[in-house]
Amino acid sequence: MFSFAPLSLDVNRGNIQAPTHITKSVVNRVLKPKPPLDTYIECLWHFTEMPPRLTTRVVPSGALEFVINLEKDEIRTYEPGETELSGRFPGTAVAGAYKSFFLVDVLRRGPIMGVHFKPGGAFPFFGGLVSEIADTHIGLEVIWGAEARRLRERLYEAPTAELRLHILEQILQSCLAKGKELRGDVTYALSRLKRCAIPVGELANELGLSHRRFIEVFTTQVGMTPNLFRRVRRFQRAALLAGRNPTLSWGELSLDCGYFDQSHMIRDFQAFSGFTPADYVGRLNEQVKENLIADA
Repeated sequence: MFSFAPLSLDVNRGNIQAPTHITKSVVNRVLKPKPPLDTYIECLWHFTEMPPRLTTRVVPSGALEFVINLEKDEIRTYEPGETELSGRFPGTAVAGAYKSFFLVDVLRRGPIMGVHFKPGGAFPFFGGLVSEIADTHIGLEVIWGAEARRLRERLYEAPTAELRLHILEQILQSCLAKGKELRGDVTYALSRLKRCAIPVGELANELGLSHRRFIEVFTTQVGMTPNLFRRVRRFQRAALLAGRNPTLSWGELSLDCGYFDQSHMIRDFQAFSGFTPADYVGRLNEQVKENLIADA
């Protein structure tokens, strides 16, 4: 799928960032990709060291994540409320779009790195598998074959986090050039659903699609239904506003974010994170990275 040509990289390029919301015990780097990757990818990230804990909780974002565990060739997941291992995946894996939270223990070690796609952004790289791996992980070797292992080996051998990020960015650029395009109507739908609580049927009419056809094409390329995506983004917006405005009442927040009432918002928080809004916001100071928070 791609070739590993020798790299000539400026590892001091200015868009390597260390975000302020990461806990101080985490040694990390975040890279905002260059165009055209920035259309599809939110960021590339690298953690060298993680604070020790049994599990970390991953809440849904409406997007996919590509994870590479460089410390151990394994990623382990747990079902909410369970102590027994529920999933064991290769150390280079893609996490599908989840409809609820799940637990991982791999992030208590390092180094580990990954790619956080924008909603719909994984489709050019993984095609129709985006919808097939919803609510689960899949080893990258299933998609990319032996190149996936070669990629992990090359990243492991790179001496710095910055160089690893640039190597991964170059590989993704190569893959994008050969990938499938996101449909224009899906791109439009994503922008509309991010901004407002438009009914799915009304949006389908705008696009000239039947309700059933719209759900089909959206789910195929995004990995979840339009209605679920709208709910996830509403939850994400409420969590963001609650963290930024601690004096805002829960009743005001629920109405500002398009919930019927406070109890409606609480149900969504519990469905997507397993916490009440107050408990969730209280854990934001322990946030590992966006959409990853301390579980215990």
